[in-house]
Amino acid sequence: MGLAATIDIAEAPAAPALSQTRDATTPLSRICVGICTIRRPGMLKNCLESIGRQEGVEDYDVRVVVVENDTAPATKPVVDAFAAMSPFPVHYIHEPRRGIPFARNRVVDAALAMAADHVAFVDDDQITHPTFLAKHIEAAARDGADVVQAHIVPMFPTPQPFWATGRTGAVEVVDEDRPVSERKRRSAGTCGVMFSARLIRPDGMGLRFDERIGLGRGSDSDFFSRANNGGMLIVNSRLPIVMDEIHRSRLTYWRHILGGLAQGNSHFVRYRNDNGYRAALARYGTVSVVRFFRGIGQLAIAPLLAPFNLNGFKVSALEGGRNIFFAVGAIGGIFSVQYQYYRNIDGY
Repeated sequence: MGLAATIDIAEAPAAPALSQTRDATTPLSRICVGICTIRRPGMLKNCLESIGRQEGVEDYDVRVVVVENDTAPATKPVVDAFAAMSPFPVHYIHEPRRGIPFARNRVVDAALAMAADHVAFVDDDQITHPTFLAKHIEAAARDGADVVQAHIVPMFPTPQPFWATGRTGAVEVVDEDRPVSERKRRSAGTCGVMFSARLIRPDGMGLRFDERIGLGRGSDSDFFSRANNGGMLIVNSRLPIVMDEIHRSRLTYWRHILGGLAQGNSHFVRYRNDNGYRAALARYGTVSVVRFFRGIGQLAIAPLLAPFNLNGFKVSALEGGRNIFFAVGAIGGIFSVQYQYYRNIDGY
């Protein structure tokens, strides 16, 4: 059992691919599980407890890193309480600069300092299935993948808000996936991902999250897009499962379409970083127009669906608003205007 402590950054040896195994004469393969948190102590407690219930990782050296991303530390007592009963060592880090890429990079630094072989990120509002880590390793070994994105199951509050769509809490444990060719991705998110430390090692790709994004959205998709461009294999898999506890405040119409604003912003920035400003302007000038008029059409159709297909009405209305705001966000990116999506905190 470990006590929470701020770790020191140190030099680390080279890391193998996520799918690479070690023989009995080498040290245990090390997994760094990173959680970035801010002002959600109740959700963080649930998340940490689920990580403490992991099964099938006896042959791995699992270490948990919690980064509190707030001007003043407040949730260290939650981390300390978990550390006192955790089967894994727990490290607490305070990152006072607001912005999720700052916090994610502190996890990267911690993973390098502890010579981690694999890095997993879990959101503080997520609850991991007991086989989450073990199935990640299994999926990566089977697919020869450098990055594996877990299957995310939404958990809506009760009673379910009007604008919530889809099945809630439908956890289906499976042993097989579709062929790798059907599951390849060009990017991923940090919400339940695991990747090889080769992505962040100085003798590998040396990737870091772009801190210029600050309180904006998309530093994770940008990070993994660069990994993909560097030849890393990214796949999604239904084997590792994580439950996403969606707070009621995220399930309003306004909050949903603001996600489109943030997405349009981040898509433009990512394309600009990969291809240059002129190419991004040419692409997203057109994309913005298409998305805007598609959204207008979806909003026009939505009321016609309401009398006989309520779910169809909700999906059309949500996607219509989201497409319009995607266009606005992309145009904002063209003029270097960033929407700070993460200034609002949804949770408890």
